[in-house]
Parts: sequence; C-alpha cells; structure tokens
Amino acid sequence: MHIPGLSLAVVKDGKVIKAAGYGLANVETKTPATAETVYKTASLSKPVIAAAVMLLVQDGRVGLDDKISRYLDDSPGTWQEITIRRLLTHTSGLVRDPSDYRPYEDRRIIAVIRDAYSLPLAFQPGEKWLYSNIGYYVLAEVISRASGRLYPKVSIFCSQTYASEFFEPQFPRGLSYRSSPGSEKTCAATKVGWSAIQSHALRDRKRAYTKGQPAEICRAM
Repeated sequence: MHIPGLSLAVVKDGKVIKAAGYGLANVETKTPATAETVYKTASLSKPVIAAAVMLLVQDGRVGLDDKISRYLDDSPGTWQEITIRRLLTHTSGLVRDPSDYRPYEDRRIIAVIRDAYSLPLAFQPGEKWLYSNIGYYVLAEVISRASGRLYPKVSIFCSQTYASEFFEPQFPRGLSYRSSPGSEKTCAATKVGWSAIQSHALRDRKRAYTKGQPAEICRAM
C-alpha cells in the first residue's frame, strides 16, 4: 500500500497474536512501516507526565493544591495562585507556548519555563480553560524537583531512566529525545517528510519517539 502507514499489535491474554506494519512509514523514501517503526508521540507525552505527577501525589511528595511557587521559587508574582491541579487541567492561565518557542533545541526545562515568565496570563487561574504546553513543562520541572532526579534537558518526559523510576521496569524501551544517525530507517516521517525533521523545519512540540514493538506498549498500559 503506497499510503502513510501504521503499526499495530493484537494482544490477547498477555500474548501477542499479531504485530505488523501496513503502508509506508515514509512516503517520501517509500520506507515500509513495520512492527518496530518508531512514531512521534508529541503531546501524548502529557498523560505520561500527568501519571507521574499523580504517583508523586499518591506518595505524598506533591499536593494537587500546592502552589507552583513551592517548586519554582523564582516564578513571577502573576503565577503565585497557580496550583498543580490547575496545570494538570489546563486551567492555570498560562499561555500555550513561550513567545520564542524552539522545541528542537536542546534546552533545560527551566530555561523554557523562564521564557514565559514575562508573558501575561491569558486569564486568572481557574477562570477558563486553555491548552498549555508551557504548563506541562512546569509539571515536568515539578516532577524533577519533587523526585530529586534532575534532568538537564527537556527529555525528562521521554527518558528511559525516568520511565523506569515512575512506571514498571518493563515500560517500553527506546524512548528518546531526538533522532540518531540512521534512525530515518526506523522513524516514521511527519507530513512534511524526514528531510524537514532533520533540518528542524517542522514545529514539533515534544519530539518524543516511542520505539519498539507495539505489543510492548500494549503490555505496559
């Protein structure tokens, strides 16, 4: 099939009945999709962050009604009433992205967050709903500080070490922050093609890639 493809796994009673790819992982290069094709998860990383936050809440290390100033002591005054709960539910009032958002750059999470310090809130916390990427960067930083495991790059939400600590050891391996040489053979392209990904021409808000057979992912859920 010469169309953008997919990979799937059928798991029954813990056993893989079928794992296969259909169509093309990259139409531009005519690379077929297989059971081990890597796909960009992008903002699907947000549920991972939310789950990690709730595990910390369960352990008593984070409170849903904690003010974020407890974790970010240099946060601006306009952020003082923002709570963990508001961040999780996109009701914090934080804007979607910093004004000069560069998701392809290797930057510390806190650096991305501080880019938004000077921006006004879209509304007062709790008044409305607005999808916010920056809010989940803040949550990632909160996780890092509350757990005592600091990560220097935005890859916190997709590092294998991080996944292993907060989730089961069998969590799918191969979660990565950026593509590696030769990975165009296993990574599915976006709508603008692999060359655009490599040249950083595409705005990709999280750049998380899930690697490994779909069956592994199914078992972890």
